[in-house]
Amino acid sequence: MVLTLALPPVNELTPDLRSALMKALAAPGAKGVVLSAEGPNFSAHLPLEPDLAEPSLAELCQAVSDCAV
Repeated sequence: MVLTLALPPVNELTPDLRSALMKALAAPGAKGVVLSAEGPNFSAHLPLEPDLAEPSLAELCQAVSDCAV
C-alpha cells in the first residue's frame, strides 16, 4: 500500500492521513507500507498547539514501531 502526503507546501501529517496510515499498518495480509510525499518536502510541519485529534502522533509512532510489516 502506498500513502502519499499531498498537502503542499509542508505535507503536514493530518489526522486523516494518520488514520489512513494506522489502517494500512493494521491491514490483514499487508506486505508493506510506503509513505511518500508530493513536492520537495517530505513533511516539514508540526502544529505549535497540542494536536488532540486521534490518532495522536505518539500513537502513530508506536504503531509503526509495533508493526510486523
